[in-house]
Amino acid sequence: MHLPSKEPYLHAVLEVRLDSSSVVLDPLYNIVFRKNNAFASLEDLKAFPELEVKQVPANYPLDLFEYKQYRKIRWTKFPFGEQVYNFPVFILPKNRVDGWAYPFFFSALTLCSR
Repeated sequence: MHLPSKEPYLHAVLEVRLDSSSVVLDPLYNIVFRKNNAFASLEDLKAFPELEVKQVPANYPLDLFEYKQYRKIRWTKFPFGEQVYNFPVFILPKNRVDGWAYPFFFSALTLCSR
């Protein structure tokens, strides 16, 4: 999640793609988010913030972990990342750029065998 007004990139969650949908997991708090007895995606949590409020434990910092602002790429990880991020945001809608994800080869799981 990215909250520049508070603390940039302060919490990471997982969005796992399933056959026809996605599910958001917060392994730190052992949460699998749901919407109407189905898995909830990041878009669901962004559109319906009450889903988050209803499903988190009492110690979950709702004031910091807001799903209405998220980025799938941690731009500050790269040299001049925020400046690179601002270029497509100048041309395209911000929510579209925030929805971009790392290419598969950057996020692919590497399995090692001995």
